[in-house]
Amino acid sequence: MNRRIRVLICKPGLDGHDRGAKVVAAALRDAGLEVIYTGLRQSPSLVVEAAIQEDVDARGAAGVQVTALSSSIGGGRVSRRSHRST
Repeated sequence: MNRRIRVLICKPGLDGHDRGAKVVAAALRDAGLEVIYTGLRQSPSLVVEAAIQEDVDARGAAGVQVTALSSSIGGGRVSRRSHRST
């Protein structure tokens, strides 16, 4: 059985403009992917926790705070099984 690809889309930081993230999420859903959108103003640690809980295959972040998020995740895949970035 093939599992749909699971993607986490987030909008970290204080910026309240999430139109781009929502457009990307809709396009991914239209392409058949399962999308988890964390909503606005999420801290990097909350995004990492959501990625672990949802066991996503990929993640996408919108905004200037992407650098902070990437360093929090370690630039790697977040796995629920290991509870750390790999």
